Amino acid sequence: MRCILFCAAVLIIAGPVQAAGKPADVKDRTVDGKNLKEWIADIKKSSDASVVVKAIQVVSRYGEAAQEDAGPRLIQLLDHGDLSVRTNAARAIHAVGLASKDVQKGLAALRRHVRDDQEVMRYDVTQALAKLGQDAQPAIPALTNVLTTDSSWEVRKGAAHALGMVGKAKDKEPNARAVQYLIHAMEDKTAQVRLEAEISLIRLGAPTAPDLRQRLARAMYRHQTDKDKVVAIWAHVGLMMTRLDKDSNHVLAIAKALKDKDPNVRYHAVYAVGLIGRSWPETIGPQVPDLIEVLRDRDATVSTEVIKSLVNLQTKKVLTGMHLNTIAVMLNDKEAHVRGHAAAALGQLGADGARHAKKLVKLLKDKDTDVVISAIVALASLGKSAIDDSVPALTELKKTTKDEKVRAAAVTALAILDNTEAKPKNEATERNP
Repeated sequence: MRCILFCAAVLIIAGPVQAAGKPADVKDRTVDGKNLKEWIADIKKSSDASVVVKAIQVVSRYGEAAQEDAGPRLIQLLDHGDLSVRTNAARAIHAVGLASKDVQKGLAALRRHVRDDQEVMRYDVTQALAKLGQDAQPAIPALTNVLTTDSSWEVRKGAAHALGMVGKAKDKEPNARAVQYLIHAMEDKTAQVRLEAEISLIRLGAPTAPDLRQRLARAMYRHQTDKDKVVAIWAHVGLMMTRLDKDSNHVLAIAKALKDKDPNVRYHAVYAVGLIGRSWPETIGPQVPDLIEVLRDRDATVSTEVIKSLVNLQTKKVLTGMHLNTIAVMLNDKEAHVRGHAAAALGQLGADGARHAKKLVKLLKDKDTDVVISAIVALASLGKSAIDDSVPALTELKKTTKDEKVRAAAVTALAILDNTEAKPKNEATERNP
């Protein structure tokens, strides 16, 4: 039920919808009484490492708004004598990026520290380079060296991720060196590194050079039987997503993992089905019933990912009325967590889910508080498409419930729905894009 509580918490914390108006400048927003300019001043002027670290961490929360003013100083701090300052500077660059005027200097500094004597710094540098994307292509030789020689599997994994982010310029062939070394990394002794190499290769796409394509295909085929089940799943995904082999048997192999006893394997299988469904929806249809069945999963991470995958498949018109009916039937399941997961799923399926709004309204009387809150969140999420059913029911619930959590969720849901006018009942329902 954790996913239901999480969804409800998001709804309640969000509070009533704010009145329309021009948002305040991000740079003027204050944290602990200081705006961005004042926090950057601490980074530039303080000689106290603890003050500098605190300021860096706050500045990171401003995102790209901090690039222009904070970037030059963050680059300088990569060479600071205090390890905490150095690592936090690298993490800040990962969080906010660098303005174009600072990329060259930043790249030079990051390349120096990709061989830092501290493992944590090396890892943070790989992530900062990943943030720079194609601007960091001059760092590819350094990253490939780290990928093959670093003693830490976490740093090697970070390098594999970075190569997937920097190894391809827009509308161009993936960098051959990046591809070669990522293929080599698929043989790493650590499964997490092999997995990250696969994902990066998928992100880069298959090269056109015949010899490199053959090497990539052979590596992916070989790892279909990897001893790590997640690596095996992504080998199947890789063959399809890189268009090296679009055989639907890969989908069947992934679907089998939906029933694996390991929740991490199930999670990756669910994610993979949703990903392939966006590109090859015609291959996924037969597997949708198995995917829906995973809504019964007690692991919140798995069930939440099922909902995301169902939404992906809905956009490709893979979901049918029969599929929606199957989910709706789960609203009456004897297990509370299944009822809650089914409600959450219908709430994310727009007009298709709204066809079952009356069943969600009935769930507002469920004996399980978490299920009731999940139904409230679902009705609020459906918005205009279910407003004629949801507003009267939520108004009544607000008046009659003795549970303060339920009342708070109902009040918030009504505030969200208050911005939407109810449409005539005979108006055609539009498909939610």
